[in-house]
Amino acid sequence: MRIRNILDGDLIITPSLPKKRYLVISTTVKRGYYDTLRKCTQKDITDYLGIKQGSVAEYLQNAESTIINS
Repeated sequence: MRIRNILDGDLIITPSLPKKRYLVISTTVKRGYYDTLRKCTQKDITDYLGIKQGSVAEYLQNAESTIINS
């Protein structure tokens, strides 16, 4: 785990993720996958990153689980 400094000195603990999981989860966040009106799909992420959709789904599931359970 690492501690990140967020706006105005608020601290949160974020879990460490393996490189691929971090890449996929950060890409989905940046491209709007988790927005209320979803701006992209897993297929869009697979096309953007050039990896298989099954891999994207697996990386997302594992990353989400790690984050939620931390």
